[in-house]
Amino acid sequence: MRRGGWLPGVLLAALLASYGFSAAVSWWLLRHFDFTALQRGGFTVIDPGALAGINFRQYFAGRFFVWDAQWYDVIARVGYVWQPTATERQSLAFFPLWGLMLRPIYRLTEVHQHLLAVMLTVAIAYAAIDQFFRLGVRLIGPRAAAIATVLYVAYPAAHFLLQSYPTGLMNLIALLVLRDVIDGREWRPALLAGIGTAAGPLMVVPGFTVWLVALWRRRERLLQPRVLLLLLGLGVLALSGLIAFVGWQAVALHDPFAFLAAQRPWDQSRGLASRLWRFVWMTLILPDFYHIGWLGHDFVHFMRTGQYFWAFVRFEFAMNFFFRALLMIGLFWTISIKPRAVPLYGVLVMLFYIFFHGTKHGGFSMMRLIYICAPAFWGLGRALQREPVWAWGTAIMFTLALIAQEIFSDIGQLVL
Repeated sequence: MRRGGWLPGVLLAALLASYGFSAAVSWWLLRHFDFTALQRGGFTVIDPGALAGINFRQYFAGRFFVWDAQWYDVIARVGYVWQPTATERQSLAFFPLWGLMLRPIYRLTEVHQHLLAVMLTVAIAYAAIDQFFRLGVRLIGPRAAAIATVLYVAYPAAHFLLQSYPTGLMNLIALLVLRDVIDGREWRPALLAGIGTAAGPLMVVPGFTVWLVALWRRRERLLQPRVLLLLLGLGVLALSGLIAFVGWQAVALHDPFAFLAAQRPWDQSRGLASRLWRFVWMTLILPDFYHIGWLGHDFVHFMRTGQYFWAFVRFEFAMNFFFRALLMIGLFWTISIKPRAVPLYGVLVMLFYIFFHGTKHGGFSMMRLIYICAPAFWGLGRALQREPVWAWGTAIMFTLALIAQEIFSDIGQLVL
């Protein structure tokens, strides 16, 4: 498959430009307003006083390693350190693949380590954008694919493609798996998916998609021992990264599921019945718009009363609901896309995301986790390809939300 032409490079440059613009705005805001006064509920914000000793270049460089990127940095440098506790946040809550990819950089050189890490991140981001566009051309045609790719790069969580997170890597692996499934392959996408499961929990979805497609192809011979053995092998391979992570914990930490305990300080404890009810409720689109309404009402109230921190919080939560609803609408436009594995994968991502993350947090979950739902963006591209005004309007809306998210993240507010 040929490269995606000039569009992926131009869009990556535009994403970098938005990153630089938002950095300049947030730098100015932090130097002129005391955002520490907005600190509530244990959220950590940047102290403007700390900026006095650094210049803009240092500040801009540090933006690539904020929030959870600091955990991945620790994993890359010193590995995991585990102390069983239900309250203290620890690095074991994060999957190892991105840290393992950064480790050679930190081990082999002592010069410009973070710059090399950023260069690796940007290269992976370009590969993901390029692969997304090329697959889109195959599935929905060049015009719709171009619109979809613009929305993909302007998605409000797209700045994580540039930060030292596994976001871009997970997107790239998921797209490569989809490409191979579309081409009729089984073992290679299972291997890729297995590697991906070492990057994050939702990466089980590409592997599950590979396995379901293989099962469907052999549905008439399902009870044959050879078929059962093949499906077992594909399933193990498609989960190999997660299996290796669990196996390492069993040997090194004497607890194969210690990473689940490590995630508890981030989670909200909910019973199974509560989560099932929330899952059913959240799979509908109407609840999202209901939440957007009252969050918008609260946003206006807090802005009028000068409670800006809580206004920012309401904005962030409303963005989560709005863009999740938008991607769910996009999935509707993938129904007729062939092969059927493409819409299947998109729906599975949404369902896994809602159940395993959204139901724990009542829907106020991080939209970057749903970024691997590539078919939803393709669906939006299909829906907008004959409506230039709507296409431009949607792209502008995405871009403004992206820049707002970058600024809010930089000044220490919640992260999508």
